[in-house]
Amino acid sequence: MEDKRILVIDDDMCFLEVIQYFLEMEKYRVTGITQAEDIIPLVESTKPDLVLLDYLLPSSNGENMCRKLHECPDLKGLPIVLTSAYPPQQLPLDNVSYSIFIPKPFDLWYLLACMKKLLRRRFDTAT
Repeated sequence: MEDKRILVIDDDMCFLEVIQYFLEMEKYRVTGITQAEDIIPLVESTKPDLVLLDYLLPSSNGENMCRKLHECPDLKGLPIVLTSAYPPQQLPLDNVSYSIFIPKPFDLWYLLACMKKLLRRRFDTAT
């Protein structure tokens, strides 16, 4: 899984720095940003293999971003890991297309295991 590109979108700069450092130590190429008004050009320019996305952002939310990503035919199969400090029961996740939801706070090793599983699934089926 080395050299896979991960796009992390989270408005908490401390969280973003920790995740970015951790994933880079695990040999991922990480792009971290605190906001994304239009996610499609961002994804097209960074070409991530997986997106780690905070559900609640000041400029948009995970539901809108996931919908935009899944409407784009070129991005079909892109794994999306949604995170939030809110429990999933308090979020309207029924109409959101994502790969996995991980509530904050979470164990970094658990996140890594989930990401590896999603990436393996994506690239095993692509070949």
